[in-house]
Amino acid sequence: MFYLPDGSVPTQDTLREICLENIPMRYDFDPRKPDLSEEEKAVLERMDYELGIIERTGFCSYFMVVSDFIRHGKNNGVPVGPGRGSGAGSLVAYLMLITDIDPLRYGLLFERFLNPERVSPPDFDIDFCEKRRGEVIEYVRQKYGFDNVAQICTYGQLKAKAVVKDVARVLGFSFEEGNKLTKLIPDELKMTVDKAIAQSAELSKLIEHDPQVARVFEFARTLEGLNRQAGVHAAGVIIGDQRLDNLVPLSRSATGDMVVQYPKEPCENLGLLKMDFLGLRTLTIIQSAIDMIKEQHNVEINTAKLPLDDPKTFDMLRRGDTVAVFQLESGGMQNLCRTFGVETIEHIIALVALYRPGPMQFIPQFIDRKKGKEEIIYDHPKMEPYLRETYGIMIYQEQIMQVVQVLAGYSLGGADILRRAIGKKKEKVMAEQYEVFVEGCAKHNNISRELADQIWEKIKLFAGYGFNKSHSAAYGIVSYQTAYLKANYPVEFMAAVMTSEIENADKLAFLISTCREMGIKILPPDVNSSGISFSVDSGNIRFGLGAIKGVGEVAAAKIIDSRKHDGKFKSFL
Repeated sequence: MFYLPDGSVPTQDTLREICLENIPMRYDFDPRKPDLSEEEKAVLERMDYELGIIERTGFCSYFMVVSDFIRHGKNNGVPVGPGRGSGAGSLVAYLMLITDIDPLRYGLLFERFLNPERVSPPDFDIDFCEKRRGEVIEYVRQKYGFDNVAQICTYGQLKAKAVVKDVARVLGFSFEEGNKLTKLIPDELKMTVDKAIAQSAELSKLIEHDPQVARVFEFARTLEGLNRQAGVHAAGVIIGDQRLDNLVPLSRSATGDMVVQYPKEPCENLGLLKMDFLGLRTLTIIQSAIDMIKEQHNVEINTAKLPLDDPKTFDMLRRGDTVAVFQLESGGMQNLCRTFGVETIEHIIALVALYRPGPMQFIPQFIDRKKGKEEIIYDHPKMEPYLRETYGIMIYQEQIMQVVQVLAGYSLGGADILRRAIGKKKEKVMAEQYEVFVEGCAKHNNISRELADQIWEKIKLFAGYGFNKSHSAAYGIVSYQTAYLKANYPVEFMAAVMTSEIENADKLAFLISTCREMGIKILPPDVNSSGISFSVDSGNIRFGLGAIKGVGEVAAAKIIDSRKHDGKFKSFL
């Protein structure tokens, strides 16, 4: 529970006042003026709609908690991501400065985040600078009490290969013998002991003729799927309104941190407040580049206010020059950016959603429709406003929700329930929803059963692959930010990227080669001018002392400290 300075708890009115205060900054109008335009009224209507659901579902304190620690991070110079996941679909989150993505600008849906018809805890996943994430977690501990905050544990399970290797060791097999057995188990996702025996004739024959091997697999079948060891969740943190040992069993991690002995699902089922504090290296790179740009050019870069139509940025993307650009740096993505011809931020968002196993099959059709080689056909005219930006292809989960709403009269909450059912292949729910959809299409738009069935089949296909547009938009924005910095300040950006890989010699070699291709000169390390990290020197990149093999950051820091006396290096040996 979040408590205000007067000891009271936040309500809908508390959140509303915060939102109203920030509307001039976000939308450039005074919400209290008497003569609002239709667009301005739409902002307030959406805000009040969301606030009503937040109040009704009891999550006002949740929004305040998240807003508070994000504000603390930003006020103390900790880089914070613009958003992640379905939380970017909330206008209230945008107005409370939790996210930096305008959900109205990108057509994001609040119901994808907090469904009033299927109440489950909302989930803000927050990206922080990888190096300073711990500072925000420490602030939360200080504010809510050390005994009230703990990280979530994870359990590593005994999978097919691991359980066979462990059992073989315990039964006296040598390492080589155990290794030989595990190599006979196919390397496939969701492989089990029984599936391995069925698929491998050699393994099946060995079990049949060797009683000791048969014994290994007999025990392995019994133990398979049990928890093997506990770990600490990479991001999950529980914040309680009381000592957590009153509610759940706790333990200490290897570093002494408090850890809940339940994984995240049981914690959520118990009603505990789970936050995800994620470390994103890209945010560290962006901030490092911004600092160097300020130092070299005396230019203040605010990533939240970058122009989203920068010609240099899109020229670079169309060339496929995307090395080190967030989410677009793989060879496949480089080729896709060239082939597709990226022209808008919406294109970046779409490619981030499409370039995944499954929806990749629609990429050729997406490109052909964009280039006019294939006709864009909508099964019903009312689908066009929602599918126009993706050339008639349902890429996003939000599009599926909007289509069933406009065609069959679903509420967005009901549409989200349908989307979940299809995505998770709940056959019984899908069968029920099929009849609701067909009847709704006939009732609201006089659509024949034949056409409704045709649309339903497409919805089923795309819902299985559809991506959360809120998440894609959030990461598309970060992609654009890195692309903008690379296109406009390549030296500072690449120096920041190289610093992030300072301990990875192979990656550094690749980045040095990339810099040379970009026409950026890499100056050799110099004990009298190099820093620990890579830096900018007269329009070139100066090699960092910390990247020299055998030196490391500690020795580099001593070199830098030694030269402070008279501006030159003095031996500290």
